[in-house]
Amino acid sequence: MNKGSTSETETADRHIQFQITKTARGFSIIWSTIKRSVKKQARKKKQSTTSERFSQTTRPGIFKMAGRGNPMNGRYRWAAINGRTLIIHSIAVSSDGVLEHLTYGRTLVTRDEIILNFSRALDDKVVRRVSGTIRRKL
Repeated sequence: MNKGSTSETETADRHIQFQITKTARGFSIIWSTIKRSVKKQARKKKQSTTSERFSQTTRPGIFKMAGRGNPMNGRYRWAAINGRTLIIHSIAVSSDGVLEHLTYGRTLVTRDEIILNFSRALDDKVVRRVSGTIRRKL
């Protein structure tokens, strides 16, 4: 279980799982988050799961989302590997023209520990940041 900071005033318990698998032309990733409110009156749970395949581009360390993503009616994602850090960017444009940019950074510290950094920006204004450490259950 992770305790992550989601804003200056909000704290939530999170259970985070993810799996990265090498493929012939890149990699696939599946990640799930279960968020529980820490307010005892409202112990609500919210779960989300995302999976995506990425393929190598002609640029070293840069991967594009497999298939054809379109930020105007869905999402477009790309990934970059820099040393021990995998960064996945995700963009979408809302019906009223607002650009949403999500950034997921995962840095491998040890074989069993990863530092996670997440941010969400709307039209270049950061509205959420979450950071924490993920440790493998043994």
